[in-house]
Amino acid sequence: MTKITLIFLICAIITALAVVFCWLDWGRKKVIRLWHFFTRHKPYVPRETIRVVRHRRGNWWNLGKMNKKPAMQINGHLYATNISDNNVRVLSVEIINPKKARKNCVRNDVLTRHSRNNIYGSYELIPNLTSEISIDFWIQPLIISEEKDLKLTIVLTDQFGNRHKVKGLLFESNNKKRLPAINDKAIEATKEAIYKIKNEIEKEVVSILKVEVERYKECGRRVGGLGSVHLKGSDSPGIGTEWRKADSPINQSIEMNPQKEYIISDNAQALMNLYNKLGNANDKSIFINSLLNRLSKDKEYAPVGYLIFLAMFRINKLEMTFDIAKEKLYKDSSYGFSDSLRLLDGLLRFEHSAFSKELLEKIEIFVDGLDEHSFRISERLSAIRAFRLNNPTTNN
Repeated sequence: MTKITLIFLICAIITALAVVFCWLDWGRKKVIRLWHFFTRHKPYVPRETIRVVRHRRGNWWNLGKMNKKPAMQINGHLYATNISDNNVRVLSVEIINPKKARKNCVRNDVLTRHSRNNIYGSYELIPNLTSEISIDFWIQPLIISEEKDLKLTIVLTDQFGNRHKVKGLLFESNNKKRLPAINDKAIEATKEAIYKIKNEIEKEVVSILKVEVERYKECGRRVGGLGSVHLKGSDSPGIGTEWRKADSPINQSIEMNPQKEYIISDNAQALMNLYNKLGNANDKSIFINSLLNRLSKDKEYAPVGYLIFLAMFRINKLEMTFDIAKEKLYKDSSYGFSDSLRLLDGLLRFEHSAFSKELLEKIEIFVDGLDEHSFRISERLSAIRAFRLNNPTTNN
């Protein structure tokens, strides 16, 4: 064997040994990894946690306004049952179909009802119990006309990353419900002639209501407005959009520092100025009856029923509107009853310190069983009661 051959042989042996050692080291690492895979602690992650079904309460959408531009406000409710052994928290909701709705969705919120109280927030779903979920979307620009219903497929996501799909969820158009009256060309309410009114107090009340009707035409539901009604210090129409912070422990149903007369209106103030000038009970009775007699879907003032609610609230006679509104304004074709509920919802949110315990109970009776979206009134009633228990000095 030559010297050169010996050198090549030694190199080959060294190379072979290096390959064997590398292979053994690779094999050793693989064995260690395989051992760790079978022996390590693996946390249990449930694959299916909740079952979701449609709520008996109707889902709806109507026109609202964001950044001073028209937008679709979509609100819905679902029943959710926790079928796992773990507490489950629904973290988010999103639209997946139709694609145009998903693309134009600018805001999406989900709130879960507390297992024992009628309040909504980022609460957990308790195992083997059914609770309610409130979902809210804003779509801008609009993707369908105002009189059409909207059908969405949505997905709820829990803390385990599980996605729970709900297909074909129908949201009825609030405007469509009122179209029959328009399409049938119902006779327009007769315009009241002011000069025919004999009583001066009634004449002045009617004058203010007529002014409000015109204000509502310019700044009404289409832009989220309530005519002359708005929040103090704000130029935005109506009582604003309610923004809630997800996963916050703070009570967001009501303002923690309620202000007196935070919701203002120059026309409501004009009514108050008139009422405060009246010197005797008879004149005040005429004032009240002048308002209540026009709280009707058969009157031209039906769209501005909210102003009558606000004026009656300011003179501490709000409870007098409830039975009349249910009898004469309910299921009107001009959103008058709905906007009155919206005004009431805003008063409970911003000025709840002005509501007595008795009045809260009467409001609860008023909205019970309504076949009309009552906004967050029931939720705010519970929140106000809880707030007063924590702040005894605020009790009325």
